[in-house]
Amino acid sequence: AVPTRCITVAKFPLIISVKIDRQKLSSSLDVIGETQVEQEEAGKDRGFFRVLNEIGIPRAHIDRSFFAAGGSSLNALLFVAKLHQIGFNDLTVEQNGQSCDLFSEHNSELQIIPLEQVDADEARGIVIESFANLGEIDVLAHRNCPELKVEYKHQTSAVFDSFWQDFVKGGLSFGVVMNDRRLVGISLSSDLMNEPSMEVATLPPLVAPLFVMTVAGENKLLEQVRSSNVLPQSIMHNYLSAVKPDVPSEWRVSIMYFIERHVLETASAKQFQAVLAANASSVTRQICEYVLKYDFNLVIHANQQYDLADTLLFPHALDQIMTISMKLLT
Repeated sequence: AVPTRCITVAKFPLIISVKIDRQKLSSSLDVIGETQVEQEEAGKDRGFFRVLNEIGIPRAHIDRSFFAAGGSSLNALLFVAKLHQIGFNDLTVEQNGQSCDLFSEHNSELQIIPLEQVDADEARGIVIESFANLGEIDVLAHRNCPELKVEYKHQTSAVFDSFWQDFVKGGLSFGVVMNDRRLVGISLSSDLMNEPSMEVATLPPLVAPLFVMTVAGENKLLEQVRSSNVLPQSIMHNYLSAVKPDVPSEWRVSIMYFIERHVLETASAKQFQAVLAANASSVTRQICEYVLKYDFNLVIHANQQYDLADTLLFPHALDQIMTISMKLLT
């Protein structure tokens, strides 16, 4: 059996025969255990209020609902992530907000349009700027070096252009516009079983390592799913989703949730059995895991990934991670 708690005692109580006095030991452990539990709970309480303060919600507002106290979609995700770090592992964003309505503040002002109605140049700009400046993983490719970042954008643009028409023809991708028709988001998806092949040797050097890491992670997750005997026959591959970088922060999470939810709706409408996605953004990772409840989530550490020559892809990586996720559709 695995012990649920370890308690330290200064010494064991003994009876006259120098054996352990089990009765005294048991009663003393009860007292010590209760004290430790109280200390742990007090510590978690202090941690809870510290996290509230860190996201800008005063302790005096604890009796209010999350949003009435000053919460938002953005800090709801941050709030839950921080609480997980101090032991509140069962709390989810959905529980925190009582429902997914916490991401719906702006939904009435957002619309989905088919990719064929999206201006390719505008979409390219959103994807490239979003990934080059906001992606936790993509920064590995250019290391925030201005010259490398310019080249990375150029190389990403070339890859984007080469596959744009494939996504248009696939009928699974879309754009997100405001009521005034301003494009604020983009999502590109394909049929995993029939998507165009992409050879590593043909990819630009700054893009290739990210592709290798993503494909390796996706293959590893597919193998895990296969071993659980639930591997679906048809899978929609969410290649990427991006939000326009200059969108106000209070809108960003709502738009990303709007996109991710529509990805699942599209897959269901097209009768796919699952959706596969690689999420480098901490926001999309949490939306998929805690809100949309993806069934499989595999964390990939960038500093542990190797190429076919057994060379580290990102020897300079610190703690950047990517999550490969799959949602089963019923």
